[in-house]
Amino acid sequence: VDVREVYHSRLKTVSSILKMHGMKLAVKPRAGFFLLYHCPRCAFGEIINTAERFNVLMIEKTGVVGVPFGKYIRYAICATDVMAITTEISAAFASA
Repeated sequence: VDVREVYHSRLKTVSSILKMHGMKLAVKPRAGFFLLYHCPRCAFGEIINTAERFNVLMIEKTGVVGVPFGKYIRYAICATDVMAITTEISAAFASA
């Protein structure tokens, strides 16, 4: 399998899960393993003013780690088998 296809499949899988939970892509990925999202305005029943705050809440409450990037949050999709952890990813964003 071509490496580009593997990366594309991972991005597509994770981005569809995040979209289902209300996350909005800032830039449509074309290659690689990063996804850039607009930071949500509300999570865990709290008004979110910064990507840093959203990231702290996600880490504390779900274990999902992003990278605050201005008004955006960036996720690196590095897992070898993303399909094996889709339930955990979905549960984390559903809880937010």
